[in-house]
Amino acid sequence: MTTNQLEYFIAVAENLNFTKAAKQFFLSQTAITQQIKVLENSLDTKLFYRTKRHVELTPAGKVFLIEAKAILERTSVAKEKVRVATNGLLGSLRIGYVKSYEHSNLSKILSHFHNAYPNIELTLYRDNADALIKKLNDDLLDLVITLDFSLYHHYPSLTSKKLHSVPLMAVLPSSHPFAGKQSIKRSDLAGETLFIMHSKNMDPANSNEEVLDSNYERGLNPKCIHYSSDIETILMMVSAEMGISILPSYAVINQNYVKNIIVLPLDGLNECIDVTVYWNPLRESEVMGYFFESLT
Repeated sequence: MTTNQLEYFIAVAENLNFTKAAKQFFLSQTAITQQIKVLENSLDTKLFYRTKRHVELTPAGKVFLIEAKAILERTSVAKEKVRVATNGLLGSLRIGYVKSYEHSNLSKILSHFHNAYPNIELTLYRDNADALIKKLNDDLLDLVITLDFSLYHHYPSLTSKKLHSVPLMAVLPSSHPFAGKQSIKRSDLAGETLFIMHSKNMDPANSNEEVLDSNYERGLNPKCIHYSSDIETILMMVSAEMGISILPSYAVINQNYVKNIIVLPLDGLNECIDVTVYWNPLRESEVMGYFFESLT
């Protein structure tokens, strides 16, 4: 059994005509017929019912058509992987990531990808989520890793997929009465001034309603809400004892340089937020495909 025989078989099966299949490969009908007979002999079964005017797949032929296509697909993938392993994948990738995500496992992902594909040039951009999404939409970046803000779903040219969920943490001034706790519930923080990580392009009225609804459901009724697209600004506000915040764990676990704050795990179900990768599917490349594989 050879890949050529599989290709001939698929052509005959899809055309149900030996002459048309032969023309696809610039062969004679006799040559195609001989190769199909060799294939049938190797499988010890008939793949076609055929008369002078009619060609039809046998039950075994219908099953083998599915398997033949799968074999050719696996063979193609294997050849590509061998080619990449031998010659190396060439190209470049412009990756944007939201501020503070450098404290996650991003460096390990990049290191693994660089070791696997050393000929791919990686260029990294660290910025606020809004600026990154704009650059992506303007074709200045190939992909962006950021928090899953619903606003970005309305960009018609972009698509996204969830990478993982990260726990949410309560960030309090070290002078806060609850600073000595091991963990905290949202309901414990009722009446506080709340600093929220949010896209600056969102409608404040809609943002207020969305955030309030989410927090009311979990027992937190804040005195007032302030928004920022910059995590470091939020941390400074909390450090200045101007309020509290709820932020993704990667942004606050290793923030030792910020003084006068305490970070506590949030108790409760679904106290997490999604980290998402955004890209333009019309500009998706082979290099991006391999990078997406490294993210899973």
